[in-house]
Amino acid sequence: MKVDRFGVQGIRLYESVVPHEWKLELLVSYAKAWSDTQLTVQLDDSMRATPPAAELDQVQSTKLGASLIPVTSLSTEVSKERARKLYHVSPNQSLVTMRLPRTDVDHTVRIEVEFRFIKLRPPDKIFLSVDLRNTLGRMLKFVFEGLYLGIRGSVRHSLVDFMISPADRFLFSEREDALILPHDWVSDVAPIMQRRQTSIVWGTTWHDEMPFWNSAEGVDFLAYQVIDLELGGGASRRIAISPYGLGAEVSTANNFLAEMEAQALLGVDVHVLEPDHLFEELSNLGQGLLCLGENMAAFYSNIIQDANSPTSAKVLFGDEAREAKSIYDPVQNTGVPLKDFLNANPLPPQYGQYVRARVRLVRARVAEIRSGTDTLRSL
Repeated sequence: MKVDRFGVQGIRLYESVVPHEWKLELLVSYAKAWSDTQLTVQLDDSMRATPPAAELDQVQSTKLGASLIPVTSLSTEVSKERARKLYHVSPNQSLVTMRLPRTDVDHTVRIEVEFRFIKLRPPDKIFLSVDLRNTLGRMLKFVFEGLYLGIRGSVRHSLVDFMISPADRFLFSEREDALILPHDWVSDVAPIMQRRQTSIVWGTTWHDEMPFWNSAEGVDFLAYQVIDLELGGGASRRIAISPYGLGAEVSTANNFLAEMEAQALLGVDVHVLEPDHLFEELSNLGQGLLCLGENMAAFYSNIIQDANSPTSAKVLFGDEAREAKSIYDPVQNTGVPLKDFLNANPLPPQYGQYVRARVRLVRARVAEIRSGTDTLRSL
């Protein structure tokens, strides 16, 4: 197994088959020089490591709430029984420490830590840190931020389902690294965030996103933005890239602008920016910006896509996401309000029928949600 770097290679957090029990799984790689290294996992304040089932009634600092499983494709093996003797759980159950097995070759192990959340519902966000310290005092530190995407079965087509498995409910990113995802995946998670109703989802859109706006998820997304506005959450703010500047065909451009007009009538604050102007305003950080709540954002790349360079998104978390969000308003305000843009570039009269039909459709969806017939979201 070739390792690009030593340290934490991957992280998962998922529900166990036992109710309210969870597992944290770490994949850790290290070299011979780091043998007999101490590994420390600092759990989030909302988490408590648990000892084996037989010892639940006597939590002590010497009891074990974790197991180590060597990756079978590697040449060295360590028995789980021996590994268990190397673990310690702190008295407050927030710190798990262990010694990595001695090895004569580069080695990778999978570490499983069993734990419970203090509350039945996990928090929206957690932080985990993993430290490796060798016998010479050299240390590597890894800090992860995890975003909770809902209980099992409650999130349709979530990013986690795409990335790992339907059982995983947390999306993790290392604090100093950015996550690059296909544009379609980000489009799937945007409605999820909007449905939370405590999230502000503002974003850049362009004519290639019309399949999303015409989908059931797109209608649902708009309906929840209307509900948020009516509940006093403020108007959603949309950056629309001029379809003319992107070279769209006339019919494609008209369809997109008609969609934007319908969204404006629903209360969305739409400003139109020419692509070159938008790219310049974003200072080459990306070609579009999407803000998903307070702690997640994405910069788009390759909006003018081709078969070899599909549109992708660099996803940011925590402080970086909040910094990205802070530039959204100033950038959006440099655009032309949609009403003024349409006065200068009027749509053919026949598109008025589409606009009216779209407004009725979204309003009908709002009424369904408010009346409790929200069957699409009851899964």
